[in-house]
Amino acid sequence: MTTDDNSKNKIKKPEGISKLRDLYPDDDTLLMGPGPTPIPPEVQAAQVITVDHLGTTMGRVVEEIRSMSSYLFQTDTKHIFGMAAPASGAMEAAIANLVEPGDGVLCLVTGTFSRRMSEMASMVGGDVEVIEVKRPGHQITTEMVKEHLRKSSKVFKVMTVVHGETSLSVLQVELPEILRLAKDNDIVSIVDVVSTLSCMPVHMDKWLADVCFVGGQKGLNALAGTSILVVHTNAYRKMTSRRI
Repeated sequence: MTTDDNSKNKIKKPEGISKLRDLYPDDDTLLMGPGPTPIPPEVQAAQVITVDHLGTTMGRVVEEIRSMSSYLFQTDTKHIFGMAAPASGAMEAAIANLVEPGDGVLCLVTGTFSRRMSEMASMVGGDVEVIEVKRPGHQITTEMVKEHLRKSSKVFKVMTVVHGETSLSVLQVELPEILRLAKDNDIVSIVDVVSTLSCMPVHMDKWLADVCFVGGQKGLNALAGTSILVVHTNAYRKMTSRRI
């Protein structure tokens, strides 16, 4: 191929490309649904500061994140993990560490992200059964879960549920009652509170949730690509005592 041929095949620089700052919206609309939400100026400023990850400053930052997370989640557990990953990373960490191959997993599906949890549970070897709403935009009731537990011959070890299903704006109103039902049946619960934490009440201990996770890009007004995973004692014991 000659030089002339190469020049003919060269991809041209696109025209009319805007600078990023010119694409920013002019208003101060706070989008809390799909995210990411606007980041406060002090959070933006903190991004440019380099901190020794082994020094005392970072140690204090980590401890304060844990302390504030305890308040946000309304929990007294000490097993609080900050993750350099989006909420899907925290979701995967929870499921991959809790679900052992062959474990019965009951997944409550109301939309895209609750379905993703069922898919992850299957991928790590869980024996998954799904309770799914018949029509989009509806929630799963306690009675539906109770009926499924009564009819199924499977022993469930783990349950997954999304508190606020982002894809369809479905709030799982009966979540406290469903989590109580899971506890009464010795089922460890994994709860996605990504679109609800700090936007509406979440009471991890009072509701008897075993594992909760959140991403930074919604109600927390923090950086996208960060998340927090909170694990209660019995779930942590299951994680650390697993055979495989």
